[in-house]
Amino acid sequence: MACILFSRPRHDDTLEYLYLYSGELLKESEMLGHKILNKEGADANKATILKLISQQNPEFIMFNGHGNSEEICGHNNEVIVS
Repeated sequence: MACILFSRPRHDDTLEYLYLYSGELLKESEMLGHKILNKEGADANKATILKLISQQNPEFIMFNGHGNSEEICGHNNEVIVS
């Protein structure tokens, strides 16, 4: 099955809401037999996420976070993808 990486920061109210709802996606993915890489809270940072992408080569990445049309941010609004 697919390897799925979840980046789930939760440092403010909006992200806490997304964090809780994306937990359902995690459960569903596990039930379907996918390999899950779940980085949440302070672990949803650039160094950790890029290391997992490099080492595990996930087929799908689910980012929760703030950002704009050019950036996705993780824990404490650290830019992960730009």
